Amino acid sequence: MRREFRSGPLGTGCALALLLAGGTAMAQPVGPDVRLGNAQFQQLGKSLLVTTTDGAGTRRSVIDWRSFSVPAGSITHFLQPGPDSTSINRVLGNKPSDILGTLSSNGQLVLVNPSGIAIGPGATVDTAAFTASALALSDADALAGRMRFSAERGHRGVDVQGQVLARSGDVVLLGTDVNVGKDAIVQAPNGAVLLGAGQTVALTGRGIEGIVLQVTSPADRAVNLGRLEGDAVGMFASQLRHTGVIAANHVVLAGDKVRLEQGGPAGRADGSPGRGPEPDLSGTIESPPPRGAGGRGSSAASAAARADASRSTAVLAALEAGKAGVVAANGELVTSLQAPTEPGDSAAERRDRRRAAEVVEQCTR
Repeated sequence: MRREFRSGPLGTGCALALLLAGGTAMAQPVGPDVRLGNAQFQQLGKSLLVTTTDGAGTRRSVIDWRSFSVPAGSITHFLQPGPDSTSINRVLGNKPSDILGTLSSNGQLVLVNPSGIAIGPGATVDTAAFTASALALSDADALAGRMRFSAERGHRGVDVQGQVLARSGDVVLLGTDVNVGKDAIVQAPNGAVLLGAGQTVALTGRGIEGIVLQVTSPADRAVNLGRLEGDAVGMFASQLRHTGVIAANHVVLAGDKVRLEQGGPAGRADGSPGRGPEPDLSGTIESPPPRGAGGRGSSAASAAARADASRSTAVLAALEAGKAGVVAANGELVTSLQAPTEPGDSAAERRDRRRAAEVVEQCTR
């Protein structure tokens, strides 16, 4: 393994354009130790370029840091071999990561800091895919590329007040307390936005189906006060609060694309049964018209998600047109929604409504 620390001209024109920042060096990421693959570190004023190459036979690099923050007005950019490469970055010191400037990469970026991660107001994360975890990742799992996270050092969280964009993959936020602030925007136009609060969480693949909360605690909390946009959106926690906006790019009859789960069958750290307190699901869910048979778009549909705080199985949202369901799960079961019928419906419209009801019914089994 080779580490290079350089200053001076960059060899990549696009990186030069990206890092046109002057001034003196600030509290950029400190103390790198390359564990897998190779990396070069180039400081330009108050910005940092990290150029990685993947480990032999893999599509990932692994770097341990003493601390990892991005000051306001600065850029930390990871230049990777391509969008399919992943750079796994673990913080071993006891300082939280404060992302106040721009953190970017042409590839997939994983940032792990058990002391906490904050993406502040005005900050930007712009990558192919992004995972921020305040749950620890072991040395062996990091080197093997296994995304198995577990809580340590008490309760630490991920707090997003700025903007996060994953251009081709997922945005995954993990901790015992995951919060998206009211002015924050989290976007994955070609992937999923996932908020997972738990004690032990595994990522076994992409999207909603790839996140597994293996151990939870009644205090684990996921909060969305801002805007979550993705092809699929999921929130998973013992305590759930959604008073912001969830926007799913696509709603299809084949299944649900928006899912919120509170509690469930996962084992609790203290062994206690039951779910957390009543969820606050008074936010909104938006979606464009679903595609019916033959790919023809249905009528415009956008539904406000309303939940009565006294009902733990409140119906969260359905498309007003009734031709497809946006399904929300509260506990083990997905809330069952009956597709309404209206006078004057055509045979095709009645068929679409029946198909939507069947999809919802399948999700509740």
